[in-house]
Amino acid sequence: MDRNNVTAEMNSPHDKAATRPQAAISKTIWLHNTDLDAPYIGGNFNFLYNSGSNEAIITLNAFLKFRENFSSAEKTNFIKVLKEAASYWDRAARIEIMDANKKYTKSITLRFLVKIVSQKKNANKVIDVFQKGKRVLPFFPKNTEVVAREVNVHIDISKKTMAHELGHVWGYPDEYERGGKFIGHVGKGSPLIKDIKALMNHGDEFRGRYFTHIGRAILAKGFSHLDEFMQPVVVNGKVAATATIGRIVLLKKNISGEAPYPTNQDFNPKYTMFQVAQRGGRRSNHEFEINQEILPLPTQREYFAPQADPILFYEPVRVGYGETLIGLAAEYGFDPDDWREIWNDPKNAKLVEKRKLSTQIRRGDIIHIPIKWRISNKTLISSNGSFVLRAKRTGREGKRLDWVQTVYGHNQPLFRDRSFPAFSVDLPTEDDNPFYWTQKEYDEGTLRTDISDRPNRPAPTPQQGTTKWRAVTSLCIVVGKRVSIWDTFVWGIDFGVNGVNTPYPIRLATKEEIAGHLNLLRKKSGRSGKSFTSLGWVFIDKN
Repeated sequence: MDRNNVTAEMNSPHDKAATRPQAAISKTIWLHNTDLDAPYIGGNFNFLYNSGSNEAIITLNAFLKFRENFSSAEKTNFIKVLKEAASYWDRAARIEIMDANKKYTKSITLRFLVKIVSQKKNANKVIDVFQKGKRVLPFFPKNTEVVAREVNVHIDISKKTMAHELGHVWGYPDEYERGGKFIGHVGKGSPLIKDIKALMNHGDEFRGRYFTHIGRAILAKGFSHLDEFMQPVVVNGKVAATATIGRIVLLKKNISGEAPYPTNQDFNPKYTMFQVAQRGGRRSNHEFEINQEILPLPTQREYFAPQADPILFYEPVRVGYGETLIGLAAEYGFDPDDWREIWNDPKNAKLVEKRKLSTQIRRGDIIHIPIKWRISNKTLISSNGSFVLRAKRTGREGKRLDWVQTVYGHNQPLFRDRSFPAFSVDLPTEDDNPFYWTQKEYDEGTLRTDISDRPNRPAPTPQQGTTKWRAVTSLCIVVGKRVSIWDTFVWGIDFGVNGVNTPYPIRLATKEEIAGHLNLLRKKSGRSGKSFTSLGWVFIDKN
């Protein structure tokens, strides 16, 4: 393991303070079928920023149109590629906003989601899927993907190419060298053509410029009315206008999820700056007020909730003292506003009939939580002669969601005991919990949605031969001391005698491997030396 609160004062009618205006807060932004005035007119998505939130959500509602009679396996794989490509963009950048003291005190992470809809009328884009080797349109070369009114892609599209095409959906044009004139291109003479490492060129790296149109929309519609974020623009000693300033900070270097560059790079500054300005009571970037279909805030989160994943299993949860359905939803990885998805599930029909209102649930009631989160991205990244595992799941943080990992050290185990000399549970020795991360690590900012590991071993001797280090890793749900595991996978590294290490490809675990994984979790121990089973922990397979 390598591992502003706003307060409201109630005053009497005779109190002068009663006439004071309340503290201003950022505005909620909800736009349906918008491109946020993106550089490319082919962009179209739904956008949500809730007042005061630290996230903004960009959602593509996609209606799938398969041209051919593709098999169920082909369709399932295509949807998987689409979702994983979207996960590359998810949390790839954040917006930081400068306050009047020239400090960046507001941070908003950008979420990118894809939801498959069953009705075309609810879609932002139709995804037209054609057979490889055919033309999307008569005048286009074979296998050419096109994003304009629709997203036209072939059934065997790679994740990287799909991530590129989603860049068009989010509103950014092509940057690679090409002949002729195209609306969805930066232009023949653009210097960006030389930025070949960029995702919208031939590479796989993110750039701050891909997100500035989103940042400007947030500033213009959500923050430009707030004095605490205004900067005076002085001309000839007079304030001629006010500006709201922001910057893009990349959280990912590339689609593999590597850490961003620590310093400025060609075409890729550490901070990408942008601003909006207003003069005479009008914003100079008035274009944000036009060409947008503005709808009332929906009563249900139909357009932006991450609901595309099917339910995998249900976790029966006994309501504890003081617990609410909204709170439980958050602890199990749901957006708190999506509590209705749990309450209205047929599995909870008897409880709904008994309590009538979700606010009336009581201690001891059993609520069945639908679990649909999956590992959306698993990669092994080369790093200083070894390899780093990085995996991410869908869903939100969720305090009752965690990770477990067991390890086979082969001829170089870290831990030895009489019963399992080469096997161990990969965990710290700070507590008696069976989980990969500690509570302290979560408190210090580790995301519950992620796991990363960089195993190291010295080069084995010729007598030892290659060290075949392997790990079995699972998502898990924790209810008291009941741990339910699922989405279990195997990965590893072969440490060579010559010092050359090679990755063991990530794959799903077999039934036998899952059984061994559970056996280790039950029999191994933490800080006290007592087995987890003797400490009351129960492990259940939900694969």
